[in-house]
Amino acid sequence: KNSSLNTSFAMVYVRKSKKMTPEAIRHCCRQAHGFSTHGFQTPELNEVLYLHHQSFEAIENLEPYKNVKALWLEGNGFDKIQRLDHLV
Repeated sequence: KNSSLNTSFAMVYVRKSKKMTPEAIRHCCRQAHGFSTHGFQTPELNEVLYLHHQSFEAIENLEPYKNVKALWLEGNGFDKIQRLDHLV
């Protein structure tokens, strides 16, 4: 046995959860598209939403995004997946 290896540690990283507000979603759109002027601030023009690893506590305020074909949500703090019916 190699006693120099310590495998009994655990890394804990806690992020403060936040609301998925319209402003937060717009910020993610701007960030994902490099502050482009190609219209990504208009919800209907977004086909991909990169909302992953934002510490959102619930899925909400996505109703204006009617043309989304890909939605990245991993790494958030959701208890359940809901409020996505309008995207189907």
